[in-house]
Order: sequence, then C-alpha cells, then structure tokens
Amino acid sequence: MSISAPPSRHAVAAAPDRNAGRAVMIDWAKREIARVRQWIIESNGIGRGLDLCAAHAAALDRILGELFTSVTKGAEESALPFALIAQGGYGRRQMCLHSDVDLLVLAEDRLGAQAETQIRELMHLLYDLGGEIGHSMKSVKEALAVLGEDFQQTTALFEARPLAGNRALFDALEKGLRHRLQRGFMGDFLTSRIDEMRGRHARFGNTVYLLEPNVKEGEGGLRDVHVCQWITFACLGTGDLSALVEQEVLSAEDLASLLKAWDFLLVVRNALHAAAGRKVDVLDSARLRQVAQALAIAPDSAHHLPEEHLLHLFHRAAHTVDLMTGRIVRLLPRRTSMASRLTRRFQEKRLRGGWISCRGEIMPGADAPPDLFARDPGQMMEICVAARERGLRLSAETKEMIRASVPAACDDAFRSDMANTQRFLSILRGPAHTAATIRDMADSGLLAGYLPEFSRIHHMVRLDQYHRYTVDEHTLKCLEAAEALITGSTQGTEPGLLEAAQRIDRWDLLMFGLLLHDIGKGEGRGHVVKGGQIAQRVAQRIGLDEEETELVRQLVLGHLWLPHLAFRRDISDPAVVEELAAKVQTPEFLNMLYVLTFADISGVGPENWTSWKGSLLAGLVSQTVRFLAGHEDRVISETADPEEIIPRVLAQMEQDPAAVQQRARDLVRSATDRYRASVSPARMAQHARLLARLGDETRAVWQVDHPHGCNYSEITVAVYDAAGVFCLMCGALASKGVNILYAQGYSTEDGFAIETFQVESAKGGPLPHGFVLGRVERLVNQVLRGELPVDQAFPVKLGPPKASAEQIALAPVQIHFDNRTSALFTLMEVRTIDRTGLLHALTAELAAAGMTINLAMISTESYRVVDVFYLTDLENMKIDDMRRLKALEEKLLAMLAA
Repeated sequence: MSISAPPSRHAVAAAPDRNAGRAVMIDWAKREIARVRQWIIESNGIGRGLDLCAAHAAALDRILGELFTSVTKGAEESALPFALIAQGGYGRRQMCLHSDVDLLVLAEDRLGAQAETQIRELMHLLYDLGGEIGHSMKSVKEALAVLGEDFQQTTALFEARPLAGNRALFDALEKGLRHRLQRGFMGDFLTSRIDEMRGRHARFGNTVYLLEPNVKEGEGGLRDVHVCQWITFACLGTGDLSALVEQEVLSAEDLASLLKAWDFLLVVRNALHAAAGRKVDVLDSARLRQVAQALAIAPDSAHHLPEEHLLHLFHRAAHTVDLMTGRIVRLLPRRTSMASRLTRRFQEKRLRGGWISCRGEIMPGADAPPDLFARDPGQMMEICVAARERGLRLSAETKEMIRASVPAACDDAFRSDMANTQRFLSILRGPAHTAATIRDMADSGLLAGYLPEFSRIHHMVRLDQYHRYTVDEHTLKCLEAAEALITGSTQGTEPGLLEAAQRIDRWDLLMFGLLLHDIGKGEGRGHVVKGGQIAQRVAQRIGLDEEETELVRQLVLGHLWLPHLAFRRDISDPAVVEELAAKVQTPEFLNMLYVLTFADISGVGPENWTSWKGSLLAGLVSQTVRFLAGHEDRVISETADPEEIIPRVLAQMEQDPAAVQQRARDLVRSATDRYRASVSPARMAQHARLLARLGDETRAVWQVDHPHGCNYSEITVAVYDAAGVFCLMCGALASKGVNILYAQGYSTEDGFAIETFQVESAKGGPLPHGFVLGRVERLVNQVLRGELPVDQAFPVKLGPPKASAEQIALAPVQIHFDNRTSALFTLMEVRTIDRTGLLHALTAELAAAGMTINLAMISTESYRVVDVFYLTDLENMKIDDMRRLKALEEKLLAMLAA
C-alpha cells in the first residue's frame, strides 16, 4: 500500500538479549532512535529528503521489530494472534526527524491469556518509548469499520504496512480494504479528501506564496503530496505515483518535477525539526535563518539574504506540488470513472467563440485544435476576457495550453497589438472577477508573457516581517482587495472610501497602476522611482495614449504618498494638506490614490487594514478634498475666540458640578491655538473632567476608552506638566505590554498637560475590556510626587535588535530633522530596527535634551520602525540650533548602536 523504500543507510546497533528486561530494551531503543536522528541531522541536504526519510523508517522498523521480538520471545510469527502495523507517514516511509510514529496492533477477535499478556507488555514498551510514538489496538473488523465513517483513519489504512507478527492478519485487512473500494466507496472518499484539502488551503490564505509557510499543511505542502497518494491509491489501488504516468495523468517529466519538489519539502522539514528540536511545521522568521544555514543556502543575484533564497526555492517547490496536485485531483478520477466523464459532459455548456464552461471553469471545446493559441495568440487574451465576463476560472487544461504557447506567441507584436490592449483593459475594467482572471493569467504564464517585467517579481521574496506574501502574491492580493471594495464585499471600511471608489471613471487604469505599483522591486532598491519608469515604458508599449500613460506612471510614483503623510505627519497641520493637494492636483486622482492605498495596505496580510489607519487616511483625504474644492479656510478651523468655544463645551457638561465647569473654562482659555482648533467640544469636556480630579496627591489621571468599531483603544492622561512627562507615560505603558500607535500632547499656560495615546495590546487589537491601569497610575503618581525613582517604577530596558546582522546591515539607522514642514514644530524622524523598550529610550533622550514632544506617530514597517516626533524646546519654540540637533543625533546614534 506504500511506495517501496531503499535499503537503510544507517546501521542500528545490535539489540540486547531478548531476555534482558524491559528497562534495558527501552534504554537501547531510545539510544538508537537518538543515534538515527543525529545521523539524519548530519546527513540532511538537498536531494536527500526521500532517501533519508525512508532510511529513518527502515531504522525504526529494525528497532520496533527487536522490541516486538523481546515480547514474543522469538515465537513463530505466523502462529501469533496479533501483528504490529505501521500507519500514516511511518507507513508511507516518510519519516522526518520528529514525525509521529503511528502504530496499530492488529489482533484476532479472541485472544488467549498468553497473547493478552504479550500485547499488554508490547503496549507498555511503546508507551515507555514516549516521544512521538502513538499506538492503538483493533481487530480487523474494527479497523475496517472506520472506512467511510472516519476518513482520516481511512487514509491511515491506505498507508498501512506490516512490521512484525502474523502477516495473515494484515492480508485480511488489505483484502477488506480493496473490497470496500470496489463497492463504490471511492466517490465519497475522493469528495471528502478534496473538500478537506480546499478547506485547509483556505485556512492558509489560498496561496503558496506565504513568507511564513506551513511546510506540511499549507497549500503546496507535504499534505498535498499525501492527497495525491491517497487519490492514486483509491483510484488505482497503489500509492506509487509512477502509476500516474501509465494513466497519462502526468508525464515522466511531470513526475520527476513532483518527486524533486517533494524531496525538497522533506529536506526543509527535517532541517526545521532539527532547528526546533521538536516537530514544528511553520517555517517562521525565527527559524528561517537556521534552516538556510543548515542547508548551506547562499544569497543569489535576486535575493540579498540566504533566508530569501531559501523561501524562493521553497515557493518554487510548493508551486510544483500545487500544480501537480491540481492536475491529479482533476484528471485521475475522470480517467478511472465513466460516470465522472458522463457527468462532466452533462454539465458542459457551449459558449460563444467555441469555448465550453463546466463546473465553473472555461476551456476550449472538444473540436478546438491543440495549436489554437499558436495559430491565433490573441485567443489567449480572448478566453481570459470571456472568463472574466462570465465569472469563470481558466481550467487547468486551458492554463497548460497557454503555458505551452506563451514562449513562442508572446512576442513584441503580441504585446503591442491594440486588440490585446483593449482585451487587457477590458479585464482590468471589471469590476467583478478581475482579480481571479489576472491570477489565472499569472498562473498560466500569460501575464509575464504580456508584461515581461512582471517576471522579475515572480516568486520574489523580501523578508521584512511586514509583508506576509511574496511580491507578486502581494500584488494579486491588492487586486482582490480593490475588487472587494468596488463590488461591496468589504466590511468595516470608512464610508468615504467606497464613495471614492465609486467616483473613479477609469477603474481599468487604477487596476493597471495597482498591478504595477511594486514592479520596481524587481530592479532593486528605490522601487518607487524605478517602478514609475517601468510603468511608463509598459504603458507606452501596449499603446496607451500620453494622458493614460502619465496617469498610470503617477499612480506608481505616488502609491506611498498617502500612507507616508497620514501615518507620519500631523494631518491637522494645513501645510500637510497643502503638500498633498499640490501633489494630487485633482479630486479624481486623489480618489484613485485613496483606493490604491487601501488595497496596498490590505494586500500586505490579513488584518493589516485597521480602523486606526482608516481614520487617519479618511481625515487626510477629506481635508484635501475640501482644499481642492477651494475651501482652504475650512480645512483646519480658524482659531476661534475662546469665549466662542466655551459655550459649546459647557453644553456638553450640563450635569457636571460648577467646579468642573469652571475647570473647562480655564482649560479653553489657557490652551494653545492648536488645541482649540483641533479638539472637539466633547473632548474638551472630557479633558476638563480629568483635570478636575488632579490635586496634591493625584498628579496624573488616566482614562481608557474603546472607540466603537475600532480595533484600537485610546488612553487619555491628564497630568501636571513637567519635563519628561511624555517619556514617563511611554515607559509606564511599555511596562504593561501596551503598543503605542499614535500619541499627541497638549500643554496649557496654567501648567497642565493632556496626553492622548492610541494603543493596541501586545497581540494586536484593542485592549481587553476590563483592562485597568490602576497599579500603573499609582506608580506614575508616586514618581511625579518624588516618592519613587522612575527606573525603579518602570525598569524598561532597551533590548537587542529584532533582526539578523544581515538585515541590520541592509537597514542602517537614519535620523532626520525637518524645520520646513511645520510652522510650529521641529520634526524628527527615526528609522531603525525594532527593539523592546525603543520608544521609551528615544523619549528619555529627548527629555534629557530639554525637548517637549507635542506629537508622536509610531509605525512599524517589518522589522524596522519609523517614529516621527513633533518637537519644541521648553519654551514651546521650534529648535533652530543645528548644533543642538546634531548633538542629539550623535547621542541617539550612539545609543542605538550599543
């Protein structure tokens, strides 16, 4: 029931005398298993996966056989009423370093006392071995009873093979299994396995191209190879994949590619187990470098790091497995079942142009010549147009026909043919089913054939812990996000975002810009400028006019404008709005960039688009729209007379005591113009209530809120103003594992400060309901009263960089001061590797330098952080002394280099 294994290349030491006793046998078995595993670690390497796993299984066969013999005392095995059976991966002889050892004791229905004693002793031995060894006992009838009821145990039986004991019992099991397969059990089994595979793929994002893939369970992983073996066994009675060549499901070249990919996945899994010291299947960033080193994988011309090259090789192997699995799942049941073929013919529907739709896929009709696309290359684009219009996917046969035709058909004439340009724009225009069609074009090679530049980012890995996918997969995810928005499938976005999407006239050019927005990454650093140049060249080549070409180029050049301004600048500053307005020039282009930004952020990974990001972008866009409409005076409210604001604040406080209302009057009158212009009356009322609680003993008051519909929390702190207050608050929050996203501070002329923090928990998302900061608040007050040193209250230390030496070398620390962007503040932007306690350390240095932090915008991009601080001196003035700024820069650089 399983593929044949090569002879073991690891010699197991001779077993003790079978009468030596259980403890001696267990000690020997554990010692030999450890020796086998060490041998695998030392021998593992590319091209040795299948052999090593089979050799591991063979060594275990010998060890378990000796244990079995020690129990039966060398009795004739054919006379025994039980047998030891290998199942699962062990049965398949695919034993990675720490794979589970799945054993079945197969016994006759009635056992004598001696047999029961022997089985009990065998079970004790297996239990004492511990580790990954699992075992159970069943009769043949009980084992066969799971068929059709428990498909997981059914597949285990497919892979069963005898190890020791009465072979007749195993033969009876095998005979019963084959009898059930001949009675029509196969259909239900195939359906269940295919449904399970699809559900499993969905859990891992329906993509091969994850940057932290699951080597076993992910799409294109080892489990998909198992599915191929199970389906082959169910249809052909053997798990040997070479039988697929005889059935013309795979060619000999296809089988060789599949075996090579399978071997590579096993090699990676062995190295992953070795790195972790246990069974681990997720190739995460923490172990990626260890695995690359163990396999001696070096950087190449396209990948700066060994880890990136390893992931590239992994994705290539997983893609091969995914491709071949799809072909086997699709073709083998048809080749072995007349009913399946008849069902397919019944479901076929002929379409215009000679195409056929069947089961949600489109393909050429039976009368279409094999060289259809070679004769008329434009038909490759035409069938994609038909697929998009009808909401169909390209069938695997169609993709294979296209893939075979692309090298010869996709020449310069094909790429510059205006008929193909119109077809391509029609696909992009959508709005529905564009993303799926473009994905099929990418899978078939047509996209790279039509846009050769796309091949430079195919399977391209950039390890930054920010993106979840390869560059090309990220691009396809972006298209899916934009399509979901315009078709109304996206939930929880700002209302203005959908309105912006609906106002876009040239949706096709937006999608074209989105398709090309990261195309420059294939050319190395500086991907935005290089991407703009590529976009211009591509647009001109396919025949877009000058205005269309410039629009696509500007979309690529400007795809980072909105996030950079919204997440790193004060959007209440009129200069920021004016800067964006000068760049976009028209509301139409602003809408396109808004949607592109949403799609780009959403395409990074699940949950990356947050309500916090959405609200910042929505605020920036809405103000810029008003500016472009000629309402400059309404972008940021003009500084109002405090006496005009006070009645609006008091209207929110009708139930508050007179003293609290007076505190509100004092707040409005003593606040800065910036506070009065940017804070709502309701917020001012909230701040006044907090300020009213301050006193000699209570130097700081905290309030935690959870804004409705947002996946972050907001902490408001009212405090007596003093140097270093902001730093103290950052340290206090860090001590509770609170991640600061955004912070803003306001000082008043009468000695108070209001600090507002938008935060998330250490795991992401809002703070848990009921989360209290009572102890932290008490410690802060003790520090402010001078009763406790700050480093004792909040011992936050600067941790090591969260990146490898190579990543640090590629991303050196950058500190930039800007006195031009804001009329009121000096901006300091810090780019460095993320590390525990970083924000607290930065704010402590700023406090020591006598600088006030008025606004802090904190963002993490991959393993780097980009923190922007709006600074003034202690007199609330911009810092113009360049020598002072230079000294601060040198001090920060020295701290971050430590």
